[in-house]
Amino acid sequence: MKTTLLTMVTAFLLSTTLQAATHVVQVKNFEFDPQDLFVNVGDTITWNWVNGNHTTTSDSVPAGALSWNNPITSASPSFSYIVTEEGIYSYICTVHVSMGMIGTITATSSTGIPSMKFSDVFFTIGNSNPSGAIMLNYVLSAPEQIQLCIMDLDGKIIQRHSENYPAGNSTAIIQTGEIPKGIYLIEAIAGNRRQVARCVLN
Repeated sequence: MKTTLLTMVTAFLLSTTLQAATHVVQVKNFEFDPQDLFVNVGDTITWNWVNGNHTTTSDSVPAGALSWNNPITSASPSFSYIVTEEGIYSYICTVHVSMGMIGTITATSSTGIPSMKFSDVFFTIGNSNPSGAIMLNYVLSAPEQIQLCIMDLDGKIIQRHSENYPAGNSTAIIQTGEIPKGIYLIEAIAGNRRQVARCVLN
């Protein structure tokens, strides 16, 4: 009886934890509020019009995810998007992007830990990292911009970097500053490739 009850409680907690959520972004003045969202795959993002004439338009999405472009105005006051892939989604208001009207969505798996999804390995973590830093060794077939995120095991972004690297072998040293010691996830996106690796900060 106790085993059955425990199983039922566990199943209920799991179903509650894995239930998709809806996140609302207010579109007003010259901003998306909140500007940065942290969600799970399967969650829904809904943009609601408050004032002005705007759009929500994807700028970059993870491989396999659908792009979007929708007006957010008094005539089209709401738009919803279901997140289907892990990774970082960046979007803009095409009318006011020059005024900094941008937003990001960081999606992880329902466990909060992104899975390893990439077509080929394009970075490795150095064996002898400098104190207070992470050394990444890139091997690129062509010049590319790499978006890099340091995340905790719950998928929360601790640091974000974006930099252009030349073709061939490159080494990047990312200063970790005041990040506490522990285990972190390093996510890098280059073009349509994505790589996630675990890193221990000592």
